[in-house]
Amino acid sequence: MQTVEGNVTRFERLGLEDGLSQACVYSILQDSQGFLWIGTQDGLNRYDGYQFSVYRHDPTSLTSLSTNVIHCILEDSEGDLWVGTDRGLDRFDKRSEVFTHFQPEEKDRPGLGQARIRAILDDSEGMLWLGIEARGLYQLDRRTGRLLAYQHNPDNPRSLGSNSVTAILEDSHGTLWVGTHGGGLCRLERQTGEFTIHRHRSEDPHSLSSNNVTALCEDSQGMLWIGTENGGLNALDTGASAPGFIRYQYDGDNPHSLSSDHVRTLLADTAGALWVGTGHGLNELDRRTKRFHRHFHEEGDPTSLSPGDILSLTEDAQGILWIGARTGLNGFDRDTRAFGHFRRGQEAPNALSGNQ
Repeated sequence: MQTVEGNVTRFERLGLEDGLSQACVYSILQDSQGFLWIGTQDGLNRYDGYQFSVYRHDPTSLTSLSTNVIHCILEDSEGDLWVGTDRGLDRFDKRSEVFTHFQPEEKDRPGLGQARIRAILDDSEGMLWLGIEARGLYQLDRRTGRLLAYQHNPDNPRSLGSNSVTAILEDSHGTLWVGTHGGGLCRLERQTGEFTIHRHRSEDPHSLSSNNVTALCEDSQGMLWIGTENGGLNALDTGASAPGFIRYQYDGDNPHSLSSDHVRTLLADTAGALWVGTGHGLNELDRRTKRFHRHFHEEGDPTSLSPGDILSLTEDAQGILWIGARTGLNGFDRDTRAFGHFRRGQEAPNALSGNQ
């Protein structure tokens, strides 16, 4: 059994036996109605606190999901879902339960029909931003269907750092940050369309720890957190006069260090904690002490975390933490440090709540 500062830590696991379509959970979203949406390698799942409804590709239907591999999910201001898949972008109308395959064409460029969408962002100006594997960053105007591409140009040092875009974030100041694989962290200057690139420099301990960025989030204090592949976690105070990166990495001699340098996902919760999903366990950062509390799968303990990489994180309206692993979905109540039977509360029929 895991313990955290003397308190038992337990997780509820949801998997195939509960109706989840597939165990590898790439993305999790709670929508404005309280439903959880879970993207997997085999379909899109909606969880109402009692059961799963599964949406899959149907080759006989033009209004079904375009493919079953779901990388990211977003709800827009109108309540529609945008689903990033292995074969393009889908918009899902929850009222009609119809998927529209969004394949706008741009002059001299292909549409999004065969693109692997890795990240989606709805910005403060109502623009949709798409991170696409091997094809760059795209801005989509939903009203006009206009698609604008930002791509790497080896002859232009102010272009996007790499065409493999893995994460997109708009911070509290309206600045757009783009994480890439191989090209570091990129900040878009919207007026000029140029980028400021932050890259790893071996001679500079205050540079980004790795050029392979996997995840981005901003906490309530305005700190930018950057997860990397094999470089650990980085923090950047974007308001500092001389900003530099602070690194948090695995240390085999320190049980309170990050459990793995392969960061997969990040979440800054409403209580002020930072959660770091890695290739080996889930980490909870105590901002005051700078120490990590580690959560692992424990063989033989059904209330421990599911085994495998931690791929996705979200916090629902009730403060329940939902953790997507390579082998299932976990629910965790931070207040009780325990799992519960997560069901829809009778007093709030459109919200999931934890009933102990």
